[in-house]
Formats: sequence, structure tokens, C-alpha cells
Amino acid sequence: MAALREAGVPYEQVDEQYRNTLFEWRRGSIYYRTYQAKDGVLAVACLSDRLRKRVADILEIDDPRFKPGFDPFDQETIAAGEILAKKAEVLFTERTVKEWLSAFEKVGVPAGPVRYVQELLDDEQVVANDLVVDLEHSKAGPVRMVGPMISMSETPLKAQSASPALGEHTDEILGAMGIDAETIQKLKDDGVTR
Repeated sequence: MAALREAGVPYEQVDEQYRNTLFEWRRGSIYYRTYQAKDGVLAVACLSDRLRKRVADILEIDDPRFKPGFDPFDQETIAAGEILAKKAEVLFTERTVKEWLSAFEKVGVPAGPVRYVQELLDDEQVVANDLVVDLEHSKAGPVRMVGPMISMSETPLKAQSASPALGEHTDEILGAMGIDAETIQKLKDDGVTR
């Protein structure tokens, strides 16, 4: 990339080259992604070769990245990476999320379960930390949602209300902009707003 910049290649082309080379190796990357396990989904996030090697050891796979002379841009390496990714996908389906997380935790590999929204709202720790709020929606009635994810001592955060229904505040907002009721109604009638 430095050579391209020094040669005066426009930023857009340098950026495109960078993204293309990243994509080529990432296609076969098995160390920073999600996997379907036997009973759910988990995410693995290994950004160093030390951590990646631990995952490879747990999976009992032979990854060319750990061999001398490894070239991530070599076409054979890219093809091998794609095969390795497929193999890892199969291996992950052989154990439960809990089993994988236990194995990764023992060797310090960052990994965690992927939670869907409803699972998140029912998660014991999320509820205990007051991260779930119950609010009243003007159309849907009571809704449960994730509240502010941080807390600040000087400026407490609080979920004020559920999201508005489409067009719920149109009159109020346009009126505050100085638009009269007749014009607002015409905008609604013409389909410009709701």
C-alpha cells in the first residue's frame, strides 16, 4: 500500500486494492467470525496469531498460516483457506455452544454466544444490570427493549419512550417549523408526509 501511495495512486484506488486484498484472505479466515454449533451460534474473535494457533489446536486442524513462508495472497493459500473454513464450519456443529466456550475459555480464546433479541431481553445478567426497559408504544402497547448500555454518575441515562409510530409527530414537528395546519394537511393529502 505504501508503494501505491508513494507512486501517487489516487486514494480510491489504494483503498480498493486494500479492500480487495483483505477480502481475499478473509474469505478463508476461520478466526474472526460466527459459527453454527450443535445447539446455537457462537462468535470467535482472534486477532493475533497466538490466539489463532490456540483455535487451530483445539480444532486439530493444519493451518498453512503457521508454516514458514506463508503468503496470504498466494492463490493456493486462498483456496486452502476456503477449504479450511468449510472444515471448521463442520467441526463447530459437532459440539454445543457451552462445550466450545468451555474449551476456548481454558486457553484464553475470546469467544461468546450469539444472542438473538429475545434471548438478550431474557438474559439473567442483562436483566440484573437493568439493561432491559418496559415502555408503552402508542400503537403496539407494552414493549420490552434494551435500554441504555452505559451508566454515568453525573448524567444518568434513561429510555424516555418507545419509538414513535410512523407519522405520529408530523403535525407537531411541522408546526414547530412554522407550517400552518392547512399546509400540513395538504402535504398529507398529497402523500408527501403522513
